[in-house]
Amino acid sequence: NQPQNEPYSNLIYIMFIVDCVIGLGPNLFFNASMEACIIICKNRKEDSHKGKVIFIDAKGEVSRKNAESYLENTHIQKIISAYENFEDIEYFAKVADINDIDNNKSLLSIQSYVKQKGTNEIYILDESLPKWIEASRSMHIEVANLLSMLKYE
Repeated sequence: NQPQNEPYSNLIYIMFIVDCVIGLGPNLFFNASMEACIIICKNRKEDSHKGKVIFIDAKGEVSRKNAESYLENTHIQKIISAYENFEDIEYFAKVADINDIDNNKSLLSIQSYVKQKGTNEIYILDESLPKWIEASRSMHIEVANLLSMLKYE
């Protein structure tokens, strides 16, 4: 039963029953181009899983052939192994505890927990915007020079 009189009742309920959230790639189901998601819930979680949820980003574990998308046995085994081992795997799986999920406003979005390849760089707007403006100006000058050289004024 869901606890009722606590400010974190949704979070506690999530931690109590949700064991795993798996994100799958698009086009796995007939006439459905969107990505799929599997949520594994358990009434009796293993002791090592209590207060935790594993997020598995398996969007890249999809093969496409003859306009059909499908999971190969290697994809399925990788997903099962990640779930059974219940450990972090860089860019693939993240075990989140109650604090992690609370910090993400109790959202179960896989991207909130599993880092994506190539997205670790943080850009600071005050530093990046002047650089972008200067690069844009330089590009416009070079394009104007090129067009002038081609006599396309």
